[in-house]
Amino acid sequence: MKKLTNRFCVENRLSYFPFYVQFILSFILAYSFYRLCVAYVLGDKGTSLEDIIFVGIFLFIILFSGTLQQLVACLDRAKPWLLYLPHRLLIQFVMGVMLPSVPTAVGMAFFFSLIIEEWTVSMVYVFALYPATLLLIVVINLLYLIWFFIHFSLFMAKLYAESNEQLSHLQDQADSQVNAEGSGYLRSLEVRVGFRRELLFVKDIGIFEASAERRTCTLKQGGARYDFDYSLDMLAARLDPRKFYKVSRRYILNRAVIMGYKDRRNGSLLIRLNREAQAMYEITVSRGFAKEFKNWYIGAG
Repeated sequence: MKKLTNRFCVENRLSYFPFYVQFILSFILAYSFYRLCVAYVLGDKGTSLEDIIFVGIFLFIILFSGTLQQLVACLDRAKPWLLYLPHRLLIQFVMGVMLPSVPTAVGMAFFFSLIIEEWTVSMVYVFALYPATLLLIVVINLLYLIWFFIHFSLFMAKLYAESNEQLSHLQDQADSQVNAEGSGYLRSLEVRVGFRRELLFVKDIGIFEASAERRTCTLKQGGARYDFDYSLDMLAARLDPRKFYKVSRRYILNRAVIMGYKDRRNGSLLIRLNREAQAMYEITVSRGFAKEFKNWYIGAG
């Protein structure tokens, strides 16, 4: 997830609201705040100051929205939501909500007190407007958060589509190779690596395992494990029976990882695996399939 998020932040510069959208929204908000100002502050004092008040509110809003957007863009690159969610929420609340809202209230009170020279009337307007201003700032920050996750989801969908296209190309190449060699056995297996899908050569896989929770395959060398989607019965039908054997409902083994076996008193077999596999697995063959496994192992050897 960290690599994907860093890649998203590098390849995608979120522009959020274009300038013309900010201009229109700022004009609408300025007019709404201006009407409240007329109702609470000016009253019947005349209209000579109304144009100044409207322009002042408009300039303040558009300056504030542009500054906040630049701040959010910087935080998206330095502290992406997906990697620093608790820390980012705190930073966003302090720098994106509390820090702007307090100077806004103080600035409004000072601005209107200079115009009408009455602190009491100005404070009435500020106290009436402050809850709406605070709510607006919170909504804007939530919009930025939603916008980020929408763009990240689209980015992930694009990566998924590209990986599927590459996987299909690799699968076609593998099928072509199988057809060219005249063999119908499975040569490659599609596995999941996080959000991506890749192809592994079957000859490199040592153990296939199926449990109630997941299906995994383990490489012969290195012991890396990958998830896959197919049932063991389907795999067993498509794998080369000279090289792979389904020892139980849970395991299919590659001949290359089997070092031998040990008979048990109850008639079952304990399979000796190579060093890397032995450290991760203890695999047995039931008494009913012990003879069949011995015949296969001797014949495969």
